[in-house]
Amino acid sequence: MEKLADSIDLAEKRVAERKAAMLREYDALEAKVRRAASSPKVLGGVLIGTIALAYFVIAGRGKPKRVVVEKGGRVWPQVLRTAQVLLPLVGALKASKAADAAKSAKKKVSKATRNPPAPDDAGE
Repeated sequence: MEKLADSIDLAEKRVAERKAAMLREYDALEAKVRRAASSPKVLGGVLIGTIALAYFVIAGRGKPKRVVVEKGGRVWPQVLRTAQVLLPLVGALKASKAADAAKSAKKKVSKATRNPPAPDDAGE
């Protein structure tokens, strides 16, 4: 009977330890997701996606437009219009990457200069 009570106590202790470990892991994962969700890149992606979705919903309410391709195949004006829309987005992405690189370089410099070496007393 005593063995049964000991094994039940041991099982309860294991369950409590595993539950605590699971809760710690859940808290760490939740903190990681919150940091990622508050990233400017994620917020910008959500904003752009919402704008695109709203555009498609609003634009889809009218009569469907028939796409007419001329025999001359005037594709270049459409390509130029597309480039006109995409170039600012590409520029913003490059600026974001450059800002991230500058930020990480600044952190490296501040870490390197945080503990400067002690002055050399031999020169005095």
